[in-house]
Amino acid sequence: MTSEYELMRQRTISAIRSVYQRHGAGCCLHAVTDDGNTEDSSALYVLGLALDKGHDDCMLAAQGLADMRRTARKKAIAQALARDASGSVAGTASSAGST
Repeated sequence: MTSEYELMRQRTISAIRSVYQRHGAGCCLHAVTDDGNTEDSSALYVLGLALDKGHDDCMLAAQGLADMRRTARKKAIAQALARDASGSVAGTASSAGST
């Protein structure tokens, strides 16, 4: 049985990938996902930014990141942005047809 935490982690990873499909620079999440600002305050900052802008996918990802401890946050970001052999972000539409 999958834990509630693991389900939240997987939803967060999927939401991060969705943001990167829509906006290659990471949109509201950029300060945390790309710049390495993984402190709690940074996660809360990007959540506020996503709420202000009304970006649903950013809000979902940012809420999940804010709910994680810093170590888990770093791991989730790394997994979400991992590249496949073609150089595309794994698990996104751009990598789905790659072999």
